[in-house]
Amino acid sequence: MGVEHPLVTGAQAAGYRAFAKTGQQLTWEAVAQIETNALIKAGMKAPGLAARTVSQAMESLKAAGVAGRPKSLGEDDMRPELEEFARLLVAHVRDRAIQMADVSVRPESAGPIATSWRNAGVRRADVVIPDVVDTTIFALLSAIDQGLLPVAFHSAEGTSLDLVEQGQGELGGWYMTSDGWRASHSKERFVDHLAEPES
Repeated sequence: MGVEHPLVTGAQAAGYRAFAKTGQQLTWEAVAQIETNALIKAGMKAPGLAARTVSQAMESLKAAGVAGRPKSLGEDDMRPELEEFARLLVAHVRDRAIQMADVSVRPESAGPIATSWRNAGVRRADVVIPDVVDTTIFALLSAIDQGLLPVAFHSAEGTSLDLVEQGQGELGGWYMTSDGWRASHSKERFVDHLAEPES
């Protein structure tokens, strides 16, 4: 389909959060609009195909007896322990990984990673590094969201938080959305592929 899953998830999270702020009842029509927009923002070039894809998925859900999309946890409702997890993940994994990879981009770097990148003709790795790091972290959060990695986080206060349960399948979205965890907590650069293009 040509879409980038991290961007679909981020656009979905942003769309549902924006809709929740309207105070309106979430209908199947609203779900269809949010999901179709998410596919388009993530790279599906044909709006008609996006709408048909969403329509087919929704019909499958309805046929399986799903009455509607469950209410997701908005970031305003996020437990402090989950926010602590987000802050630590971004600072000690995302930012640190970017800083470590940036060393290999420097012209004076002579380590094996820098050498292999130069030998492969890699140019402008400084632009690619944040995207690769973000895609990797998204894959980790997605695995947690799906229950494939049953992970608990232990806060500084000593509270244990089941990330699968408390994240409600939204960790990847909270990370990737335009005003999500990267924007809130990162001190390193990131490319917001979901931002509206400037005119």
